[in-house]
Amino acid sequence: MRIHTSHVIDSLEKATRGKDELQGYRIQIYLGSATEAKAIRTKFLNLGTGLPCNMVQNIPNYAVRVGDFRTSLEAHKHLSQVKAHYPSAFVVQDKINPPKLPKRQP
Repeated sequence: MRIHTSHVIDSLEKATRGKDELQGYRIQIYLGSATEAKAIRTKFLNLGTGLPCNMVQNIPNYAVRVGDFRTSLEAHKHLSQVKAHYPSAFVVQDKINPPKLPKRQP
């Protein structure tokens, strides 16, 4: 048996295949050398905020960005918490990781 699908569905599937990122917002806490960026990322993770922390290459520098927020409002809600440790932090638009879905119960 053959299932016929719309060409629109097929093209959407091809366009999104292998993409694990969405457009969203993060909080940038550092921009500079790779060595310092690694140290800042480790220091932030040790704070225990529960927010993810990523290094992004921004040639010739590296940025350390916090969070995976779907909206600017959500990012700004967390900004004051981050600014307590990194006063110069600010919100930037960035590609984010999709939220993890809860596992289905059998």
